[in-house]
Amino acid sequence: MKPFITNRKRTAFYVLESGIMESLKTRPLPVLEDLATSVFELKQKGRMLTVDIRKDPSIFRTNVNIIELDLGEVFSG
Repeated sequence: MKPFITNRKRTAFYVLESGIMESLKTRPLPVLEDLATSVFELKQKGRMLTVDIRKDPSIFRTNVNIIELDLGEVFSG
């Protein structure tokens, strides 16, 4: 498993349902967030999607921690 995890050319995305993760007895979410390079929390309310950047190396350069998108504008067509 170590060659798989330490491969710098590998990019992986994991989508976790926080409600399910928080309901588990072992509470793995804080450990997984600590291990991850980046952590984003997505919330949708109506047509608005909010991306809360909870952990990301680029946050120090960009000083952006929340992105809001109007899904109606993104997917209009």
